Amino acid sequence: MRCIVTGAAGFIGCHLVAMLRERGWDVGAVPHRWQWLLNVQGQYDVCFSLGWEGTHKADYDSLEQIENVDATLEAVELAHRNGCTHFIGLGSQAEYGPSFQPLTENSPLHPATMYGRAKLAAGILSEGLCKHLGIKHTWLRLLATYGPDGDDPEHLIPATIRRLMAGEKAIVYGGGQLHDYLYVTDVCEALIAVAEAETQGIYVLAGQWPWPVQQIAGYLAEAIVGDRQALEWREWAGMPLVGTSALMNVNHWRPRVLIRDGLDRTIAWYKAEVKQ
Repeated sequence: MRCIVTGAAGFIGCHLVAMLRERGWDVGAVPHRWQWLLNVQGQYDVCFSLGWEGTHKADYDSLEQIENVDATLEAVELAHRNGCTHFIGLGSQAEYGPSFQPLTENSPLHPATMYGRAKLAAGILSEGLCKHLGIKHTWLRLLATYGPDGDDPEHLIPATIRRLMAGEKAIVYGGGQLHDYLYVTDVCEALIAVAEAETQGIYVLAGQWPWPVQQIAGYLAEAIVGDRQALEWREWAGMPLVGTSALMNVNHWRPRVLIRDGLDRTIAWYKAEVKQ
């Protein structure tokens, strides 16, 4: 199959491109919006829309988030122009807003940031445009991901690993709240499964093995320095980040990487980077 991947230079995008090429897909990789015409030529089957600017926490309420909605619609037009019959976009748990309940496809949508509002708008409008153009549409609301090579250094897992490896105290907020992390290759597997099964609709993209934040941080501390005393706990009434996905009921996708194994792989990658 031939596919377009926007956001190909991002954390998930670079892993997805590598996995697709390993499986024999012909990939038109688009790292940046201005490279669309340069990197995409000919007819394609599927468009994976992963490109998004302003994914750092400091940018969540920037008005520039609105430009991402325009970029998503341009990606739909790019897909249609190049013969794609399926558009697959990556949404976010931020579309739901704060919630103490496990997230599902039917959970209320009350985004609290411009990032969440823009993701929600992009999903709704791209679905409408795809319907108008006769293209299949899928929108996956990802809860949380992690892994080697490219994760946001401010996120819990990479930030904790980097501080511990530097001999610093790793600050952890809250601790008891559950987080449902999905290893980056499992995210890629889900995207590919959706394309191959031609699954349509809006789905939560979640794992099956949520861990408390304190357990995640504690495991990292023991694995890297052998002592949980290397962690500094801060009070914070953190909300859980867990969900259930109907996607598992409509195709054969299942998460494969247990959180413990994923953390070990991620630690190993950071250690190898330090040696270089």
